[in-house]
Amino acid sequence: MLPMLLLLLALISDEAPPPKVGPDAAQLFSVEDYPKEAMINGWQGTVVAELTVSSAGRVSKCRIVRSSGHKILDEKTCEILFARAKFIPAKDIDGRPTVDTLRTPPIVWRIESPPPGTPTLADLPEGWQGKARARLVISAQGNVSACEIIESSGNKIVDNVTCGLLTQRARFKPALDHDGNPIQDTVSQEVGWQVKDHSLRMTDPPKVRE
Repeated sequence: MLPMLLLLLALISDEAPPPKVGPDAAQLFSVEDYPKEAMINGWQGTVVAELTVSSAGRVSKCRIVRSSGHKILDEKTCEILFARAKFIPAKDIDGRPTVDTLRTPPIVWRIESPPPGTPTLADLPEGWQGKARARLVISAQGNVSACEIIESSGNKIVDNVTCGLLTQRARFKPALDHDGNPIQDTVSQEVGWQVKDHSLRMTDPPKVRE
């Protein structure tokens, strides 16, 4: 059965006690953090990490002690903790900041089931093919700042995955004004999809402007 991708969240379990020092871990994760490959394949799981926290309060080492069962989710967990977590440093007996080690509460990567009657990827038969065309706003830095589906694949979730993939991964050479300065621009991109071996796979990748 194909994954159902409606609500994509990385959550901190309410059952586990919080770390003895540090941020509200739930605020470190957002819907946009869910890896697209994991979304497409319906990969879920729970991660617990052992963190080494420096005397400056930043994560200097992240070791997975409970794996989600999917390397991409484990690695994404550590990536986010390295980039965003900041702790109140532990102190030694003289009151000076020191290195400390702690474990996170369980971090749950979960794909929620949609309400009854909502079309899902599970409705697509083996061998299904479709294409979605999106209008993209490209920033002066070459990133996708906005995505709108202008030709649907016929499945809303496939359309959402298309925009999510383009927004997260696509990078373009910025357009230039008459003086040669990078400027915002709008382009359209088409992405082809196919259901093969009960997984959604890209058949026609976007053509990125070089």
